[in-house]
Parts: sequence; C-alpha cells; structure tokens
Amino acid sequence: MMTQRIQAIGTSVLLLATLFTFAAPAPARALSTGSADDIYVGWQYDATPAGSCDEPHFSTNGSGAGSINAALNAALAAVNNDDDVIIICNNVGDYVYAGDIAWYNGAHDITIRVDEGAAVHLNGGGNRQLLNFGGNVEDITISGITFENGSADEGGAIHAVGVTSLTVTDSTFTNNDADYGGAIYVDGGSLTVTDSTFTINDAYYGGAIYVDGGSLTVTNSDFEDNYADDEGGAIYVVDSTLTVEDSTFFSNAADTFLGGGGGIYAEDSTLTVRSSTFGGYGAENGNGAFFGGAIYVYGGSLTVTNSDFEDNYAYEGGAIYVDDSTLTVE
Repeated sequence: MMTQRIQAIGTSVLLLATLFTFAAPAPARALSTGSADDIYVGWQYDATPAGSCDEPHFSTNGSGAGSINAALNAALAAVNNDDDVIIICNNVGDYVYAGDIAWYNGAHDITIRVDEGAAVHLNGGGNRQLLNFGGNVEDITISGITFENGSADEGGAIHAVGVTSLTVTDSTFTNNDADYGGAIYVDGGSLTVTDSTFTINDAYYGGAIYVDGGSLTVTNSDFEDNYADDEGGAIYVVDSTLTVEDSTFFSNAADTFLGGGGGIYAEDSTLTVRSSTFGGYGAENGNGAFFGGAIYVYGGSLTVTNSDFEDNYAYEGGAIYVDDSTLTVE
C-alpha cells in the first residue's frame, strides 16, 4: 500500500489513535423475522442482551479475542428485513479493527448509523478496510460515523460494487488510503454524499472518492488536503454523472508531474458544479495539479454555475482544464 503523500500539499498532521483490545462479540439475541429491528453494536456485554446501548445485541467485550469488525460482521449477518437498522453505540473511544470486515452481499437493504448523540470512530489501524458491500444489496445508508485509517486496494473506508445506491450523510473520512478511492470506491450504481467531510485521504486515483460507471451527487460537503498520486486529488469519476453543489475544495492535489484535476478529475462523464468553492483565503488553500488545478475534464462536459475559483495552480489550466470536452460557465 502506498505511503501517504501529505507533504505534497503542504500539510503536516499528527494523528493520535488510542488503541483498545477488544474481546469477541456476544452471541446474538434472537431477532424477529419479517419485521423491523434495531440491531445494537457496542462495547458492553450482557449474557442476555435486551437490545440497547447498555445491552447491545453484538458486543466487542465478550469472552475471547475479537473486535468491532467481528461485531459488525455478526450484526450484518443478522439483518433479515429491509427496515432493520444497525446502531453503533459510543461506549469507547476509537473502535479499532483487529481483522478484516466481511464482504456483505445479502439480499436486504442496509442502514448503519450511530446512536443519538454518539461520536463513533471506526479505525482501520492503517491496514483494514472498514465496510465492504456487494451487488445483491440495493440500498445502503450510512450516517454519523467517522471513518479513519482505513486501507485497501479499492476504497480504504467503504467499498461498494454493483450496489444500486449508497447514501452517506453527516460522516467524516480522515487518513484513509487505497489505490482507487482513498475513502470510498463505487463501481456501478449511485453514490450520494451529503453534509460530510473528507480530509487527508490518499489514492493513486481519487484521493477521497472514486466512481466508475455510476452517478455521484455531492451536497454541502468539504474536501481538504486529499491527494492523488495520479489523477483526481479529491474526486475521480469515469463513465459517470457527477453533480457537486454547495461544497468546498481546499488544498487538494493531484501529482504535479502530469497528474490532472487537483480537486476533480472527470473522464467520459457529465459534470455539473453549482454554488461551490475551489480554493481561496490564501494561496495555501488552492488546489493543484499539472493539468487543471481545480478541475480536469476529458471527453465529457462541464457546466459551472455561481462558483468561485481562487488560488488554484497548474502548469496548464490553473482553475479548469478541458480536453475534447464542452465547457459552460454561467
């Protein structure tokens, strides 16, 4: 796995993670069949869990050696209804993975959120992927989680292939890395990101997000200090539709030696940007690349409306570079 290239964008960050030793998850309480359940995952352990954060169905504090990934695997396996909700409790600091998350390819929709008022951090320890979904799942909704230090070939934090739709709201992605999509990788289907933050994520393609053959909608979200060793410092899309609205891109970068799209790289795609900001508030906040400091579009179209570009830098196209594409600025 690649080494983080944070120095390339002039940012130095010290990340401190408190490590915990977790025990095996508690056996599941029998969940109802054919009706909605709240499925609780947490630290506390009870021999007869009642289904709450005080007595979760699946626990990291049972007998033997285990971790949050084992508890989440068990909770995902217990989903038997499209309306089931997995609720992660805030009983510890970081939930640090001790093993791989299983590939979930079940037949039911998945909703994962934190308990009300909780601050849940899923921590891959620099060598674990955090969530992994396959093509039998139609709709996935994730809310309120901080994903940090995830690592994989594709999607350091979240990997979704063939899923109909993935929705991420009110979540934070920090210091995740991959070859494709440092934080999120989606192949096919739609990805919707709202009210979320991506910082210091790293990949060869798509420092924060990579989408192939689908659609991506980003609303009211922030991308800062993400880096691509090749193209798409924050976002990389190919054969896709991308809409960005009310979002900010600061200090993202793609390789400044022939890399493209410090903020966004779009190939054979339709890109629309509305009411968004790329750089500004000083040169240190600009996005940078060799081609297209903020945005690079190849073989597609770009429409920009009511957006600001300031202090971005590149050898060609300090703000925007289009190649064999159409550009409309309104």
